[in-house]
Amino acid sequence: LEAAIELTSLSDLTMKTISVGILRHLSISTRIKVPLVDKGALRAVLDCIATMDDNDILLQCAGSLANMTENTKNRVQMGDKDVLEALMRLSKKGDELVKRDVARSLCSLSSVSENHNNLFEKQDLVNVFQLLASEDEATARDAAATLGNLAITAESQVKIVSFGGMPPLVSLLQSQFETCQEFTCRALCRLATLDENKSEFVQLHGLPGLVALCHSTSESVIKLATMLMCNISSHTPNHTDIVKANALRPLISLLSSSCVESKRHSILALCNLSFSSENQEHIVKQGGLVPLILSTSDNDLNCREYAAKTLSNLSSNRRNRLPIVEAGALRPLVEMADSVGNVGLQRASVLALYNVSASENSHVPMIQCLVARSSIALCSSNDIGCRRYAIMVLCNLSANAKTRNDAIRGGGLQAAILLLKDDDLDCRRYACICLANMGNKVNTQSQIVVHGGLPSLISLALDSDTHLKRYAIMCLGNLAANESNHSPLLRQGAFKTLVDQAKHSNGDIKQYCAFAIANLASNSDVLNRLGKDGGINPLLSLAKMNNVHSQCLAITSLRRLALIPENRERLISSGILSILSDAGGSTEIEIQREFSACLCNLSLNVRCRADIVKTCIKELNRLLSSNDTDTVRQAMGALANITENQETHDTMQKSGTSNSTIALLQHSSMDIKREASRAIANLLGSKNQHCEVIRGGLVHLISLGVTSDPECQYNASLSFRKLSPNKDSHFKMINKGLP
Repeated sequence: LEAAIELTSLSDLTMKTISVGILRHLSISTRIKVPLVDKGALRAVLDCIATMDDNDILLQCAGSLANMTENTKNRVQMGDKDVLEALMRLSKKGDELVKRDVARSLCSLSSVSENHNNLFEKQDLVNVFQLLASEDEATARDAAATLGNLAITAESQVKIVSFGGMPPLVSLLQSQFETCQEFTCRALCRLATLDENKSEFVQLHGLPGLVALCHSTSESVIKLATMLMCNISSHTPNHTDIVKANALRPLISLLSSSCVESKRHSILALCNLSFSSENQEHIVKQGGLVPLILSTSDNDLNCREYAAKTLSNLSSNRRNRLPIVEAGALRPLVEMADSVGNVGLQRASVLALYNVSASENSHVPMIQCLVARSSIALCSSNDIGCRRYAIMVLCNLSANAKTRNDAIRGGGLQAAILLLKDDDLDCRRYACICLANMGNKVNTQSQIVVHGGLPSLISLALDSDTHLKRYAIMCLGNLAANESNHSPLLRQGAFKTLVDQAKHSNGDIKQYCAFAIANLASNSDVLNRLGKDGGINPLLSLAKMNNVHSQCLAITSLRRLALIPENRERLISSGILSILSDAGGSTEIEIQREFSACLCNLSLNVRCRADIVKTCIKELNRLLSSNDTDTVRQAMGALANITENQETHDTMQKSGTSNSTIALLQHSSMDIKREASRAIANLLGSKNQHCEVIRGGLVHLISLGVTSDPECQYNASLSFRKLSPNKDSHFKMINKGLP
């Protein structure tokens, strides 16, 4: 060895070439690679490279260096500028065979991370890029491998791309050699961990070559090509270009590959692409559903999880939900949701089930596939995502009358109540919505209270989160629809909470509070408390709504409150009459009925009558001509009550009430005749009312006097007594009302 090293210093070209050749052959031996470097052979070879231009000797030098770098210890020791400069000189001076060994050396040296920072500056990298263009397979392959080795750090990735490494790598994708394709994909895959490099790859038209490699017959090429596709597809702006490059079909086809890595990368690439809404339908239309569903049963855990995530993304598109169900995805998803011990798999599958549950058409099949059972179980998971998506599934299932019972049974109700106390805000929100849906059933309304849900709902109604507050109050409103819940609602402070929250700035919260109070008003035992403790103003606010149903519900509740004598003045002082005046102009029959009935109840209070006439007489008179019997009866009843106060008579006469009342004496309804005759009897307490009654109403009063109805007889008799002091009435009364 020492003699061979010494011979390299001779001036004779032949002897120098032979001596370096000896070193090259010796360096093939694994036992001699390290001693060669330690005993000075490396320095001798470097000196030859620096001083010689002969290709034969350069070939021997390049081979020697390449062999030496095969040893790991040597790679570290040879990782200095002198060696790299020598290799760069060889790549410029030598022929293709020299360059092959240069590329092999660079590949070995770059495999040691310690060399990355010390070597490979701009010009060094440029020389490597030039080697990529070699027509020699080994040279191009090792140059690509070198860049792949360097590209393990973000700093090196930036260097390689900024100095121009992407274009030659993209070009090399179309190499005829599989080894070049493989190592090029490897290098690009590492470079494509940065978003800017993913975009540049597409801009350099790398997709056609990459898609072609996904059709390769080489398993190793496909594995790395699909890995590169994974990285490229993780950048959302690339999605449209990837689909346009016809990448979906090979990716879908590879879902049935026998190579686990290729299958896994393909599923992950499809998962990335499925985040874009425009691609979700493309994947389904190109036949991706069935292979993805089959992949949920794959032996590889990652394949199962990525398949579930992809189905989850696809199901977020409403057009895909029914096809996913019809393709048989529910049972595999349920099986994954039940796979205890694999949180990622459970989370992905239950999210897919939630998306599918957004379609009402999927609900019955979901129940048949035991989705409710799995979701109920996951509501107690330690994973926030699993709990959140599980309660969201139950929310949707409980919103459908056909599947509500199944969502409630088997612990669904208890699971929702439990999640009212969850640390996660979304879990609490959806638990409230779920209970509100479940609370559409009478039995469930009482069960929510029995199982201890009321204290949590009251607490959540006071929460600072507006959405949570709204959902909790909505649920309390449903509970209040059941009269058996009224006592605990009042006893535990729900009513006070509703009154306080009815002052909230959020319109929905105000409205839901009023709905709940309106439901409480159906209980006659609590009407006085509702009026005394602040229940009136929320109902008045609800009555101002433009929504017909809300307005009608509010006026109905106000009418019930007015049944209690203590509430009547409270209602008047709170401003009910101006609100009723506006509502009295409605064309809705139900609102007209409730308006008339409410005024009828209010008019039972003597002190309220003058205010009613002042504010609502016009609307009451208009309703006397309604085609609805109940409306007319209640309006006439209100007027009959009001006319008991003589100070209202002048206003009544001026407004035309007297004539309208006289006309109703001949109505077909006996109830209306009773109220009309009572009003006439009251009006006749004022002498200025006599003339109109004598002229147009006396004949009808005489007819009522001979009916078999005691009330009409009494009212007619009272009217005759009040008219009898008036001589103008005598002739008509004696002649049975005839002129």
